[in-house]
Amino acid sequence: MSRGDDMKEQLRCPQPLDRSAPAPGVARDGEAGEPAMLRFADADRDRHFRELGYVIFPLLDADSIDRLTLYWRSLDDPACRRPYALSLASDNAALRRESSDLLASIIAPRLARILPEADFIFGGYSEKQANEPASALPFHQDPSFVDESIWGAANIWIPLVDIDVDNGPLHVVAGSHLCPRARRAFNQAFAFAEHEAELTALATPLLARAGEAILFAHNLFHVSPPNRSEAPRLAAGGMLAERGAPLLYDFVDPADRSRIHCFPATPSTFVSVPIAARPPGDAGAIVPAKALQLGPGDLSRMRGLAQPG
Repeated sequence: MSRGDDMKEQLRCPQPLDRSAPAPGVARDGEAGEPAMLRFADADRDRHFRELGYVIFPLLDADSIDRLTLYWRSLDDPACRRPYALSLASDNAALRRESSDLLASIIAPRLARILPEADFIFGGYSEKQANEPASALPFHQDPSFVDESIWGAANIWIPLVDIDVDNGPLHVVAGSHLCPRARRAFNQAFAFAEHEAELTALATPLLARAGEAILFAHNLFHVSPPNRSEAPRLAAGGMLAERGAPLLYDFVDPADRSRIHCFPATPSTFVSVPIAARPPGDAGAIVPAKALQLGPGDLSRMRGLAQPG
């Protein structure tokens, strides 16, 4: 890393604040209840986010969409041509970093007034190829990138084309972020797979316009069907974390899914290796993966929040 890159890293990842215990009313690891969450400046958006686990708002203008799209189309990389293509899955470290930095330069300034206590940590592109059955994503939760009983974090997903029912929209289960929660790692199986049939019926498709942002809690249950349309479905996104939060890169070896290898991280860790790969160095700790169960109250809440049709 050059001296300039090192200085940029320090600016993006300030010294962690001294916050060692969950705030009052925040669920601890393994419990049901509200995790620590990012705070919106707008009270209505904040209330919606806390109740449902996601919120949609306008973010990018036409010029920004065009700039981001042109960059993606300029890439000549095998990872960009896969049925479900991810810039972060490229074997080219320079491409992973460059695309993340471009997304940060465009998205982060536009979020400053909307989420004033959040930092953009890293970003990436995703594209579902046209008429591609293999572009579907199964039910999952995103990894935990911070201690969610203490620090807020979220995923931001921004379609660069209009999203409809045919081109592989994001489906979310409203209120699922309040279900029992534990540390989640890359390569870890969905903890509530036994309920997938009902969760599928409860999932709401989010039909956003190009440039609108969908921000959702990392532990929100989500799924995405294949792109059945005649055009690719391109999106940009990134990971946001509360300013000062110590970052985590949790990894599960596919050969032993019973243990989570916990690596301390900086923003550069997430682009240093292809997504879900083991990062360099030694894990700071190895902890058992927790088994979780949904309770009657969890299912009742999600049923009550599900949108009909």
